[in-house]
Amino acid sequence: MRGTLADVATLENLEFGRVVESVARRAASSQGRILAAALAPDAGSERRERRRGLAMEMALLLGLNAVDRGPRLPVDFDLSFLDDPDPLLDRLERGGVLEGEDILRVVALVPPALAVHRLVGGREGRFAFLAALVHEHGLRREADAARLGELDLEAAAVLDDDGSVKDAASPELRKLRRKARDLRSRLSARAKRLVERHGAHLQDAFFTQRDDRYVLPVRSDSRAGVRGIIHGTSNSGATLFIEPDVLVDDCNDLKVLEGEALVCERAILQSLSADLAGQVPAFRLVAAMLARLDLACAIARFCSDAGASFARLSDEPVLDLRSVRHPQLELAGGRVVTNDVELSAGSGWVVSGPNAGGKTVLLKSVGLAVLMTYAGLPVTVDPSSIVGTFDHVRVEIGDAQSVEGNLSTFSAQVSSLAAILDNTGPRSLLLLDELAAGTDPDEGAALAEALVAEILERGAAVILATHFEPLKRLSISSDRLVAAGMGFDLEALEPTFKLHVGMPGTSGGLLVAERFGLPRSVVSRARAILEGGHGPEHGRLVVLERLREDLERRLGEAEDLEERLRSREVQLESREMELMESQRRRMRTEERYLATELTVLRSELKHAHKVLRRRPVAEPAVESSEKLASRVSRVLAPEGSVSRLARPPRPTESLGPGPLVAGESVYVPRLDLDGVVESVDGDRVRIRRGAIAWTVALADVARATREPDEPAGGQSMEQNRNPPSGGDEDESLQTAYNTLDLRGQGLDEAQIDLDAFIDQAIEMGIEEVFVIHGHGKGVLKNGLRRYLRHLKKVVSFRPGKRGEGGDGVTVCMLRGG
Repeated sequence: MRGTLADVATLENLEFGRVVESVARRAASSQGRILAAALAPDAGSERRERRRGLAMEMALLLGLNAVDRGPRLPVDFDLSFLDDPDPLLDRLERGGVLEGEDILRVVALVPPALAVHRLVGGREGRFAFLAALVHEHGLRREADAARLGELDLEAAAVLDDDGSVKDAASPELRKLRRKARDLRSRLSARAKRLVERHGAHLQDAFFTQRDDRYVLPVRSDSRAGVRGIIHGTSNSGATLFIEPDVLVDDCNDLKVLEGEALVCERAILQSLSADLAGQVPAFRLVAAMLARLDLACAIARFCSDAGASFARLSDEPVLDLRSVRHPQLELAGGRVVTNDVELSAGSGWVVSGPNAGGKTVLLKSVGLAVLMTYAGLPVTVDPSSIVGTFDHVRVEIGDAQSVEGNLSTFSAQVSSLAAILDNTGPRSLLLLDELAAGTDPDEGAALAEALVAEILERGAAVILATHFEPLKRLSISSDRLVAAGMGFDLEALEPTFKLHVGMPGTSGGLLVAERFGLPRSVVSRARAILEGGHGPEHGRLVVLERLREDLERRLGEAEDLEERLRSREVQLESREMELMESQRRRMRTEERYLATELTVLRSELKHAHKVLRRRPVAEPAVESSEKLASRVSRVLAPEGSVSRLARPPRPTESLGPGPLVAGESVYVPRLDLDGVVESVDGDRVRIRRGAIAWTVALADVARATREPDEPAGGQSMEQNRNPPSGGDEDESLQTAYNTLDLRGQGLDEAQIDLDAFIDQAIEMGIEEVFVIHGHGKGVLKNGLRRYLRHLKKVVSFRPGKRGEGGDGVTVCMLRGG
């Protein structure tokens, strides 16, 4: 019999209640806080799994998961209203009638429950725990949700936000209230006239109400001036509040109307209460569901605020905690030192080091990580951490002196240890601080060593914090123990709180004593006594501590240097990209400038060409200008050298282990060319782009991340002279380089411009051009197409497609120059 998973003393030693309070403060409702306050380590894995799974899903829905941003809960998902509904539901079960505001408190459970039901619908795979909770609490069927929704709508139809019954709740109530309002209005008007009539007898020129009766403030010495019923006097007795006789009947009628309206209101509330009473079990389930959801939200918020995560679980009694830290220190902010702890059944750690050096905090951090995991809570560890299955966790920390039990510190601790040992077995985890420290040091060390040996023989896992030198030596020599020391800065003479595995820690007590004023002679004598009593081990520990500090310092410097070099590399790469982009911008600017110049030159050439037809003597000069313009056009063409320089680098992929195969798209960065593999011969690759093929070295080729810009393969551009329009061909992109607009010109002038345009396009390497001539009467269109049939430079032509201008455009395929 192992007893409870963790006894009260263990929970108190770990201050588990403070963690629970931190979670409870993040609940929105009183019911959520009640559930949070009841959190405790649970040996039942099913409940634990449900709680942590639900919290993880709520973290996702609340947007607290930085990795996975899923659908958010509706913005009106506010559970702060959620109080214990049981007293109201009990009254409904007994047939009682609820007031309007109490009915609203009950039906307020419906909207958030329906919101969650709608959210889960169709997402059961992603939100399995939330779906299970919804189904478990009676919203499995659409009919269940629909019935609750009807009650919510029914209440909203008859009750205002403050719980008062609306006029529209019933025709009779509307009629009674309208009569009452009309009568009240008449009473007010008559009372105003009475104030004017009896002004000489009144203390003030107004009327008021006493016991819902309309009264005038009459001076006590003018009582006879106003006949009526006295409903009270002022504190001084100088004023009598008199209901005039002429108002009595109307006031009585108003009272009757208001009484009838109250009866009608009561009947409406009774009917609504009866409807709610039929769904009391459903309301109880919904309230319980919302309370558990509020708890899950609180756990999710705690997880986010503490930087916590849900550790991985294992069926074996093992611990592998990465970057473990104390949750309360994490929530408090400031610098928190993280440590790694790895432990399994039948082994242990002996942790030593300076006073106030973090040994106790480490034990508490480990204990909380285990018990918080068993409570279904996230823990302040790295997500890769593993918490195994222990059925007996005990923590012994601090002064256990008992005055009432007439026990000393040592006696109380031994009594506690005896109780712990009675339940220690292979699945026990023991965290012990300053074991057997309240007696003679030699006897205490011997007893502690024997206790550790007994614990290990029983197969338990143990972490022991100690100052005993024999235990430190044992941790070095035993293959079942790990020596670990909390760091101590020998220069600053203060603890570092960093755990170092593989060597014991030094307490630094003599160094601190010397630092804070004890005479050097006293400290030297103490050091001699220490070394005489324990041999040279202490001195070697100090030397090892200094060596470790030096190594850590050098390692830190190396890491800093590496980080600076990495940062410098990033800066250089960024600067290189900026320079390349700056160069491209300059090239684009130059390209735009040259394009403008070329446009002007083209215009001049057109004019010169026309003159040439009339005066052939100028032909040599014009041909020279045309050649110059052609060279500039080739440079500025879409595939020209300027565009290639201004173009950003093509994205590529390394060839990787797979061989290139025919038909695969590739890119040659050195040549800034892409195409399709035609064949591979050893370390040579033949690549085709359109009608052109070339062979390059395999080392110069990279796989392209997109298809080549032009069609691949060796397809001939030869087609029929007049192919039919339409079809499934892809429409080509029209640009300033491949488009000529001849609209408005005569046929002769258009033919001259068309000749010059086709010659220029061929020299620029353009294979497809667009000639815009419009429709008109068809003279220009038909004449140009007859002319194109006789041009050997034109392979084929066709009318434009719908997206290209239709029959008002002729698309020409040109023969390469």
